[in-house]
Amino acid sequence: MAELTDRPFPPGSYPVIVVGSGPGGLQVSYSLSRYGIDHAVLSADEAPGGMFRRWPFFQRLLSWTKPYAPVPHDHPAYQRYDWNSLLADEPEHQALMPGLMDGASYFPSRPEMQQNLETFASRTGIAMHRQPMTYSSSSVAYPSARILASVAMSSSCSTMVLGVKRGS
Repeated sequence: MAELTDRPFPPGSYPVIVVGSGPGGLQVSYSLSRYGIDHAVLSADEAPGGMFRRWPFFQRLLSWTKPYAPVPHDHPAYQRYDWNSLLADEPEHQALMPGLMDGASYFPSRPEMQQNLETFASRTGIAMHRQPMTYSSSSVAYPSARILASVAMSSSCSTMVLGVKRGS
């Protein structure tokens, strides 16, 4: 079994593997860490939030973050005004998105969202291993199964969490 202290997670056997370093993968990794569950994060991208180098096509997200809301950023009700920051228990890791936006819009740009995810991963200690995902051209009907085949070539686990976009 690979040692979880060997960062960033060399190929091996892990109790849980999280595939993907977008919002879903990072949020799952943060939560697993808070519950004390050992896991490895594998991503096809070289840094957290790599999907935002390609998406959305129109440069801005369709979900808002309102820096100037009627409640403080550390209040639980602020989550209604910030749909782009990841959730955290520690106040210093909450509502990161407003501090990274340039103020031109309530809708974050692609680079702002990418910076949000990189900042969250860095501040919360989430480490990831770049794992090139190979996709077979076989007749596998589910894209997830092709990703599983790619990860299975170098790592094994008892539980896998997929945080990747459909068709990636």
